[in-house]
Amino acid sequence: MDDLYMDPRALNKAARNARDAVGDAAGVKVSPGLDSVGSAMPGASAISSAASAGTTVDELAKKLRTGLEKYADALDYTRDACIATDEQVNAAFTELVQSVLDGAVEFGKGALDGIVG
Repeated sequence: MDDLYMDPRALNKAARNARDAVGDAAGVKVSPGLDSVGSAMPGASAISSAASAGTTVDELAKKLRTGLEKYADALDYTRDACIATDEQVNAAFTELVQSVLDGAVEFGKGALDGIVG
């Protein structure tokens, strides 16, 4: 049987790195610089293209931030869900073992009644 192993610290680190990247992506603002192409190159044909490219890059950076935030949230959710499931399985298994042990003790008491007098 294959084992499934989840390392909460690794998920914490991945989520933290994703959130750090959100901060980095928040600093991406290309359009202000490209909007000034017109003053640097009056009459150039690239003026509207540069402004459009700047806006596109800024929009992509915003989408990247949103995606990274969702990714970090998903990592946190996965970590919490795995921990909760592990705790529930552990509690159920402990209860099962205790029930079997209690049943064995009761069975043992009854089994000795006819032998020990």
